[in-house]
Amino acid sequence: KQWYHRRVREKLQLEEILRILRIDADVHTVPLPGQLTAHDITEAERYSTLNQLMREHSTHTVVTFLYLPRPPLNDADNSAYLENLCRLSEGLPPCLLVSGLSKVTTSEL
Repeated sequence: KQWYHRRVREKLQLEEILRILRIDADVHTVPLPGQLTAHDITEAERYSTLNQLMREHSTHTVVTFLYLPRPPLNDADNSAYLENLCRLSEGLPPCLLVSGLSKVTTSEL
């Protein structure tokens, strides 16, 4: 139940931020498929599954905000990282990949 209350609180916070920014938007929570929580799938499979889920639920979306996964520490992994970003965003409406060390929201734009 604790996770449920956290999700409700996060949704309410996001709705309040949208109201402050005067953005007319709906917030929808979409449950993750069970295979995403499994430890035996590859990163590529995880990103492909997330992409499919977002495509199913974003047919009328004007823009999609996605948290930019942390870049790899090892330069040898850069190609795989970029391939996964392509898997994540392929076929979606315009996406903004947002990066940050902590959650920061501002209404001063």
